[in-house]
Amino acid sequence: MEVRINRDVSRRPPVSGRGSGSFPRRSESTGFPSGGPATISAPGIPRGPLASAAFTLIELLTVVAIVGVLFTITVGAILPYATNAARQAQSVSNLRQLATATHLYLNDHDGAFFPYRRETEEGVVWFFGKERFDGPGGEGNRELDRSRGPLYPYLQQVGGIEV
Repeated sequence: MEVRINRDVSRRPPVSGRGSGSFPRRSESTGFPSGGPATISAPGIPRGPLASAAFTLIELLTVVAIVGVLFTITVGAILPYATNAARQAQSVSNLRQLATATHLYLNDHDGAFFPYRRETEEGVVWFFGKERFDGPGGEGNRELDRSRGPLYPYLQQVGGIEV
């Protein structure tokens, strides 16, 4: 590999009368001779002010951090919509399963619908299960036996309902 030191001598100002005059005057702002710094060139290595086109490690880490923050903000904004869409899809699936089970029940019972609510000695039998009377009170806290509802065998045939 050939390495050449390239100094542009034509742009140097004339040497003033200090000493022997063999060194060029240095620029006060940069500290280099007025011709500029020496450039080293080799085959395949670019030269000039934009010679370094690579990113430094700090620049790369900064970009990764910014992308991470933007990703977090985006996911935070989109996630509620995605979970809502998942709930809607689950509800539609449950309604389809319920409709299919109802059709199966109607076919087996000559088109007669199941009772919506029926009171027994053990509790109330709803179309979706049996609720005990003596269970702890309060809406949503009562014990429910789904296997005792008139649609239970039909719901099992079609894959059940996710609650």
